[in-house]
Amino acid sequence: MTSVKAIVCDLDGTLLVPISDTSRKRKLAPKMLEKIQELRGQGIGFTIATGRSFQSIQVIEDLPSFKDEPIISMNGGIIVKGLTGEIIKEYVLDEKIFKNVTKIVRDAGKCSLHAFIKKGLAHDSVTGSNIPIEEDGMGDNRMEVDFYKDLTQDDKVYKFMMTNHNEPQYLHSLKDELVKALGDSCSVVFSAHTTLEICPKEATKGNALKYVKEHFNIENNNIMTFGDSENDESMLKQAGVGVVMENGFAHLKEDPNLYNTGRNTEHGVLNFINSWFHMKS
Repeated sequence: MTSVKAIVCDLDGTLLVPISDTSRKRKLAPKMLEKIQELRGQGIGFTIATGRSFQSIQVIEDLPSFKDEPIISMNGGIIVKGLTGEIIKEYVLDEKIFKNVTKIVRDAGKCSLHAFIKKGLAHDSVTGSNIPIEEDGMGDNRMEVDFYKDLTQDDKVYKFMMTNHNEPQYLHSLKDELVKALGDSCSVVFSAHTTLEICPKEATKGNALKYVKEHFNIENNNIMTFGDSENDESMLKQAGVGVVMENGFAHLKEDPNLYNTGRNTEHGVLNFINSWFHMKS
């Protein structure tokens, strides 16, 4: 059996659950805080890898403590030293890329377009926003900008995000169009069935595992990862043990080289950890 010395876990759809049936806000799944402490007590490292910004990570209820473990945010676009806010590494999109994306999305007219930038979360003034304020965790750091006229390289665009909650299947054809237009100049992945994201090509959770390896002085084979979406695929496949949630994307659950566990709302992460490490629930 693979010797696991560190766990890297996605947040939304994996480690987090809704705080209530009617709220969009998320909290740590029940019993996970105690389990993380137990793992660390046994010398097993734990950290997170998410598409969220560092600011929206900090508002999560019951978030475990982090000292100097590398936290992977923006799908690997920003690596932060614990909860200090100190940036270890960052990648930004080239201005030519996000201008091109803006034109494609606007011409289609079926998505709202958002950008995570140095100052916070920007919404394109032409396509508008359909993200509820309580969901993005950005507080007052939200702004409306004309992406084509006013967004520049100096703004440090870490990630573009396109959402369509009414017609999510359209995002698949949009992805095909974007991949054709952008080639391998960036990463185009789903973070949810209603959300498509564009990041610098170096900004993947799989690439970011090297900072986990360096911190814990281990190899990829010693890492266990949990995830549910396409933006988790690179780290699931590069880890020694990659585990897909029951609520995850079908092609990931069907991959014979990956493990499967239950839904995030049904103790999926907790149950797999208990089984693998022979821990009590």
